[in-house]
Amino acid sequence: MKSVIALIAVAGLTAAATAQSGFTLTAGTATYSTASFNNPYASWATTSSSAATALTVSGASSRTSATASIRHDTWGFRYTGQGLSSNVNTFASQGFGNGVTETAAGGNGTWTRNGIGSSAGGLFNARFEFALTQPVANSALLQITLTITNPSTTSALGLRLFNSVDHQLLGTSAGDALDPTLQSFGSLVGIRSDQSSGGSSMYLIHYADNPGTYRGATPANVYTTSSGAANSGNGGLHNNTINVPAAADAASGYSWDVTIAAGQSRSVTAYYSVNYTIPTPGAAALLGVAGMVATRRRRA
Repeated sequence: MKSVIALIAVAGLTAAATAQSGFTLTAGTATYSTASFNNPYASWATTSSSAATALTVSGASSRTSATASIRHDTWGFRYTGQGLSSNVNTFASQGFGNGVTETAAGGNGTWTRNGIGSSAGGLFNARFEFALTQPVANSALLQITLTITNPSTTSALGLRLFNSVDHQLLGTSAGDALDPTLQSFGSLVGIRSDQSSGGSSMYLIHYADNPGTYRGATPANVYTTSSGAANSGNGGLHNNTINVPAAADAASGYSWDVTIAAGQSRSVTAYYSVNYTIPTPGAAALLGVAGMVATRRRRA
């Protein structure tokens, strides 16, 4: 598939860059927080507390504990050609020691680290850009764009990039009903889950811009373990299916294959949308939703 270059408007990012400590973004009653731990991208494991980011919307439900919409959002990578027996690497734990810097102001944030990866596979730089908005009452729309830069002056870099989310609708890990149909318009695809309980309801759509593969299932079948080979989330298992029992915990994931020429950068984008459906591209351009009007595509 085509790769995506996304330009995000990050006006208002006035906070100075700091060493990694986690951060919280706010927009209306929506909150995206990585502040409860030190490393938002340290682990790809399903149950690791170090990966427990949270996207919440106060007022979206009458239940006190029912504001959470995601438990984990996780990003990882493999080098092109690595198989299922190879671990999915993390952006914070792999590399040669260049530290993480973060910025956060209002609904916008960044996470940057250089020198990631291995000498054998090729070192690279990674930058996450976050934009949180509240398009309508009791909603949240978080756009995350990951930009990979290949600092080599001679060699291309090949990666498979992963993004997965553990749905936590109404603050519980059970009862997430996945829609078996992949939503699609333009370059965006989306995996939706719904939950209703005690008179409250909430839905989450995990979107990706032009991914290579997708998967909707239980977390055990979307995320990976350190051994990797037997687990579907390890990337080979992003097998373009959506299948989860109605009463089970739900997760969703995408992958992108990118080849980056020496000295060049490529970007991929995901969206987490709570109680809100992103408009079709024409309507999005009119509204300027989350910087989507600035998105353009480039051939791989």
